[in-house]
Amino acid sequence: RMQVTKDGRVEESHVGSPLLPWTSQPWHGLQESVLTTQRRIIGAWQQGRTAETSGIDNLRTFALVEAAYKAAEERRAVEPDAVLP
Repeated sequence: RMQVTKDGRVEESHVGSPLLPWTSQPWHGLQESVLTTQRRIIGAWQQGRTAETSGIDNLRTFALVEAAYKAAEERRAVEPDAVLP
């Protein structure tokens, strides 16, 4: 919800994601984002370009998360594993 106050009047609007037939609250925003991401990936492939979010990006993020867990466990700095392009 968004509330805008102007000249002493308050107007309230719904600004969230619509509830689609295959989504459910409160997860509908996240569920719709998966569809949007997949559409963008497929669109990039169809145009012959690399998608903004690639598998390599996801593997690099995973390597960072794993290094963060290891660093916390061992109480030291840890380099993330290399991910080949």
